[in-house]
Amino acid sequence: MPYESELQRLNSTKGELEVATKLQKKQARRLDAALRALDQPVVLCDTRDHFLFANPSARNLGIVEAEGMSPSGTYGDLGKLVAFQQLIHDTRTRAAAALRRTAELSFTINQQAVPYRATVTALFDDHGELLGTLAVLTDVREEKSAKSRHAEFVSSVAHEFKTPMASIKAFLELLVDGDVSEPDEQQEMFEKIDHQVDRLNRMVNNLLNLARIESGAVKVTREDCDLNDVVSKAADVIKPLAAERRQQFVADLSQLYLPVHVDRDLLGQAIINLLSNAVKYTPENGRITLRSHMDELEAIISVEDTGFGIPPESLPKIFDRFYRVPEHQQSAKGTGLGLAFVQSIVQDMHNGHIAVESTVGVGSKFSMRIPLGHHDSKRPKKPETKPEPKLEPVA
Repeated sequence: MPYESELQRLNSTKGELEVATKLQKKQARRLDAALRALDQPVVLCDTRDHFLFANPSARNLGIVEAEGMSPSGTYGDLGKLVAFQQLIHDTRTRAAAALRRTAELSFTINQQAVPYRATVTALFDDHGELLGTLAVLTDVREEKSAKSRHAEFVSSVAHEFKTPMASIKAFLELLVDGDVSEPDEQQEMFEKIDHQVDRLNRMVNNLLNLARIESGAVKVTREDCDLNDVVSKAADVIKPLAAERRQQFVADLSQLYLPVHVDRDLLGQAIINLLSNAVKYTPENGRITLRSHMDELEAIISVEDTGFGIPPESLPKIFDRFYRVPEHQQSAKGTGLGLAFVQSIVQDMHNGHIAVESTVGVGSKFSMRIPLGHHDSKRPKKPETKPEPKLEPVA
């Protein structure tokens, strides 16, 4: 009987081991599937820096040569992966100093160098024995592009602030040194200083407006309305300015009801900015035409002028912050933020689109596309509150 009892115990143990083995295999398959599903390239190495596993994203980078991996592993083309190999080696051999190391590497994809941030971690078991290393790579193209745009923005801000500040300093030095003694001349200096201070203040306010919009600090208060109502009110603001310059102002609005769900104030300011630009860059006796019409599922608002026109090389930059057409800088004052402000309102806040067509010496046409349709009337509306402080049109 002891023999039968021992046999039963062994059979029971065998069954438990089989169940445990099945669970471990299932867990291994689950982990394998999870790693393969990751968009980020993942590589697992042993204690001799040989590849044990590389998910499809890693293989697409050319890190390994083939789908099937042997325990010995391979680094594929060492000429391209020396830096990656060295990072893995350093992490494993210097794990006592730092369990994790990071470096920026470059991989060639479609004959283009793509930057990746590689993070390699040394792996240990519960007893402190080194098991190998795990490398995870992250595509940092967008991050580097954002940093580049930020650097360009800071440089543009510094440049735009430098000019008025230099002018203020020069005028003040003339007054302090007594080089300007006549009251009329002094008054002229004070007026120039005041003008430059206003310019600085305008830039600061415009930058704050853009920052508040992009950060989501501005509350967009949308309501169902007729787009023509918003357009007409914007036109009423600009008509007197056009009349002062003896310009013909034409409002050719659709006879149809154009249902939209928009923030009246913000969209109105965007239209005012486009009209204001048209007035500034159109000579006396020119013509400005404001139109609205329906195009399938969108409402289109266009502002067309017979002004100076925009050179072809400036069109791709026209919505960039601080960009001003070089040929127009002597014709009208501005901060180069107005069109960036308009684009943000139309595209970021109203899911619309803005485009420009222009011919030098003929004129320009800016077109805003806004989705048609009223909000679902069955959905409860939140109490409407206007943004504080209220935004002003950007110069």
